[in-house]
Amino acid sequence: MISSDSDPRIFDHDEDGNPAFTVQFSSTLASGKMYYVHRFGHSLSGKVVSNGKIEGNVEWTDEQYAHLQTPNVSLRCTKTTVTETARSVFQLVKVDDSMDCATLLEKADEIFDIVDPNSDVPHNKYEE
Repeated sequence: MISSDSDPRIFDHDEDGNPAFTVQFSSTLASGKMYYVHRFGHSLSGKVVSNGKIEGNVEWTDEQYAHLQTPNVSLRCTKTTVTETARSVFQLVKVDDSMDCATLLEKADEIFDIVDPNSDVPHNKYEE
């Protein structure tokens, strides 16, 4: 991730004359333009649980860097967020090649049986 304003990967992405991306930030504590670098990534790790079905977890990483030319000093910072992997899940299921999006959405409860790890409320017919 970017850790210095002199990093050659920083350039004027939106061509407004300022480094990186310019975003307008507003909160009760600070507001103004921020010259912003953002890197978002994820990795999936799972296992085959049956023929045509893979289940696992997602590891998300969200890194942010505000360039030192950001006018408001209180907006200059670096932040990294990593999710709680155990609560970020996925399920990949092989479906027939002829299935369209409308059919997939209509049959989603039949096709997917994953449990929402972020809720104690049952979400499908496999939970009681």
